[in-house]
Amino acid sequence: MKARTRRRLRWGALFCALPVLAFAAGRLAPRDDERARTLLVTAYCNCEKCCEWTRDADGEPVFASGPLKGKRKVVGKTASGLMTRPGTAASAVLPFGTLLVVEGAGVFQVEDRGRLRSDQIDLWFPTHAEALRWGRQRRKVIIVTGNGTAAGGSTGTAAGTAGDDTTGGTGTGATAAGSATLGVFAR
Repeated sequence: MKARTRRRLRWGALFCALPVLAFAAGRLAPRDDERARTLLVTAYCNCEKCCEWTRDADGEPVFASGPLKGKRKVVGKTASGLMTRPGTAASAVLPFGTLLVVEGAGVFQVEDRGRLRSDQIDLWFPTHAEALRWGRQRRKVIIVTGNGTAAGGSTGTAAGTAGDDTTGGTGTGATAAGSATLGVFAR
């Protein structure tokens, strides 16, 4: 790879990550139109207990309940079709791609659905022990829509619930980075 291309990639990555890091460090205050709400913030992982799956006679993961009961499941695949990774959240009402700044936890992106209340979000953790350690907490959450504006009242309805479509159901994950992040924190 040419040195010029490497330099551009480094600067691009820096400019994409800088607003998130600055906000997390408390150096960049949220805009006036961004609304902080207190939500119930719970946690889950990819395990059978959290995501309601089991193994069939062949040892393959399958859905344990719902309309896809008994059908093969890709463990870790979210309702949006992406695989789980740190920074992913689930919501019953917020659209996929919505960024959430959770007090004391960081920036998350909605990529999954679940059996959740409208005032609740679910954060993905890599292990069940970490999810249990987080537990159920009431936290201030800044909800930022995909176009960089803060969410007002109702943000829409859920596209589905855990395990209700062919994408594989539950699981979650995505780190907020890239050009969408610049739009969120740009002044």
